[in-house]
Amino acid sequence: MSYATVADMVAAFSEQEILELSNIDYPDATTINEDVVNRAIGDAQAQLDSYLATRYKVPLVVIPPVIRNYTCDVARYLLDKDKPREEVTRRRDLVFYYLKDLAAGKASLPGIVDGTDGSTTDAGNGDVALFKSPGRTWTASSLRDW
Repeated sequence: MSYATVADMVAAFSEQEILELSNIDYPDATTINEDVVNRAIGDAQAQLDSYLATRYKVPLVVIPPVIRNYTCDVARYLLDKDKPREEVTRRRDLVFYYLKDLAAGKASLPGIVDGTDGSTTDAGNGDVALFKSPGRTWTASSLRDW
């Protein structure tokens, strides 16, 4: 499953921009070259997966919006190949700062448990609750005088 689609790219950056970026060698083109965009999305996903794999099973089955958006940012950078604009480069850099924090355990993906791909095996609604106990408060030795 792809982390983003051509429609996601258009929604994020405009149809005109994706048309131009997907047809850099053909400036007179009037339609988005979906093969070029999908290849950039696949390459971007591979880059994201290399960081995500340190904590999660990849490819992710459940795609958090942050991953969809960041896949679009990296794909846009890859499409803007000849001379990436400053804003495009800055957004790509922010993605990798986040991914480094994610890999280091300083950030986490919303709704996805470490070591999983986001899918659930229970019959519930997919919500997962994790509990962590500080340990036993009452033990036989602490209650000895009672």
